[in-house]
Amino acid sequence: MTLQEKPEIFTHIKKKLSFGTYAVKWIPFSAKFVVLGQHPRGTGLFQVYELNEQELMLIKERETGGALKCGTFGASSLNARHLATGDFDGRLALWDLEYTEAPVFSIKAHSSIINDIDGCGGSITSSHGPPELATASRDGTVKIWDIRQKNQPVIKIDSMEEAKGSRDTWCVAFGNAWNNKERVLAAGYDSGEIKLFDLKAMSTLSELTISSGVVSLEFDRQYTKLNRLTVGSLKTLEVFEINEEDKLKSLATGKHEDDTTNWCVRHVPQSPNLFMASTSSGAVNLYQIKNKSLKLMISATVTEQPVASVDWHINKSGLTVFTSFDGTIGVNIVTNI
Repeated sequence: MTLQEKPEIFTHIKKKLSFGTYAVKWIPFSAKFVVLGQHPRGTGLFQVYELNEQELMLIKERETGGALKCGTFGASSLNARHLATGDFDGRLALWDLEYTEAPVFSIKAHSSIINDIDGCGGSITSSHGPPELATASRDGTVKIWDIRQKNQPVIKIDSMEEAKGSRDTWCVAFGNAWNNKERVLAAGYDSGEIKLFDLKAMSTLSELTISSGVVSLEFDRQYTKLNRLTVGSLKTLEVFEINEEDKLKSLATGKHEDDTTNWCVRHVPQSPNLFMASTSSGAVNLYQIKNKSLKLMISATVTEQPVASVDWHINKSGLTVFTSFDGTIGVNIVTNI
């Protein structure tokens, strides 16, 4: 990207669905994506779409028990491409999207809604370490699941403190998975707390509190040593660098005049110094991290309602998919990145 090549965002195709949507994920190394949400009668629903030039073709759908809040392919192999989902009833499930009559695995993982889920150790992007899932719930816990040992979590992290009580855990993200032993988990809470947990040493590496609830977070790269953590909150957008002592240090902050919520932050797979944030104003914003500052490169309004989720295609540079709370889905093309 040069000074003459300013990024642009073009909406390639957009479609309004008949149900509320919460998350969207590209099926790795394909022209397909899956949309997760809530059927009008209160059950869960996911649909699989294929991008075919100027059309979005619905090729599969499945109604589930509880409304679906989140999903990831991060713990799956490339051959299987199993989707892990978390729902409003606290149930964790693993789905084979070729055979959706019943989940491959399903367990009551939490006593309340699973707000977020992340995966690590699958062979889609790296084979370092065991295939694990992290779930964050309103019940105040974060749980780590080895998909080879499905009956109970291998780690449980409780937010309960005597003076403060249980926190609502809003988001989680794996990082530092650069070899078969190292792995760090970041967790964000409704109180604005951010914590880094060393899953190898079973200890807290770093913690701090920002001014508003943490809605989304992601390391700039999952399979390298700790470098940066990007955080979207109810009122701000912040980037933290992680020093040699594995402590969080504020690097840059972006704040909208109207306290816009940054619902989802996702780094560009091919250029981790760039990331997209989806907002409550219906816009998607592309930012660049450079020289310890945060620069808004381009902003595009894609819907009238908050954009709940965005996802970058892992091997098609600039190809993104988004969904909003009113059921709008769309494919954007971001040029010159």
